[in-house]
Order: sequence, then C-alpha cells, then structure tokens
Amino acid sequence: MANVTAWPEWFILVKDVRVEGPNKTPGLGRTLSLSIFNTPITAKITEWVPGKRLSWTPETVAPSESSHYHAWHFIPVEGGCRAVTEEVGVGPADKKLGTEGSFYMHRAHDLWLASLRYASE
Repeated sequence: MANVTAWPEWFILVKDVRVEGPNKTPGLGRTLSLSIFNTPITAKITEWVPGKRLSWTPETVAPSESSHYHAWHFIPVEGGCRAVTEEVGVGPADKKLGTEGSFYMHRAHDLWLASLRYASE
C-alpha cells in the first residue's frame, strides 16, 4: 500500500498515480495526484506513518462544495497485515449524491479491498 504509484497494477479504477517531492514517495504534506473513475484528483497527504497509516484530503474540489478525508490503516496480524479504509465526505456535493452515491462509493471500496487482498495472497 505504501507504494502508491503501484496501485494501478492491482486496482483497475486507479490510474496515473504520482507523488510530488523527494524520491516520489509519500510523506506528510506532499501532493498526491491520481485518477479514480477517470476523474483527476490532487490531494494533500495529511497523515503518513510508513507501514501503518496513510491519509489524504483532495484539493481539487472547492471547499464550498465538498470536503473529503480518505485514510488507510495497516494493522499487523499474524501472517500478514489487515488493511482498513475509511472515507468521509461532507458538503453540498455529497448531499446531492445521496444514497446512490454512497452505494457506488461503498462498492468501489469493496472492489479496492478485494483487489488488494487478491494481490497480496
């Protein structure tokens, strides 16, 4: 998971992942650019604990429309690692999506986690 530029190798909905900064690796405050559902996203990495936690907040959506937070938690377990993801969206744009938007977002997260599991086994 920490190798964010490799995400497209195992998750079909993510493309063109780039990290700005030294060594092109994630780090607190660095910019993460990617495309999800063919929608370009530029985000700020807000938490970075190598091997344990990665979170970001998109900067490409006007704050008056929406605010998001997406995080990955990596929990060591016997024989591997448990990955937990969370996402929060608040604002008028998210309210417009309603339950239909939530349904598709949950399905996308399910696919992301299933793809990660498949790639790791």
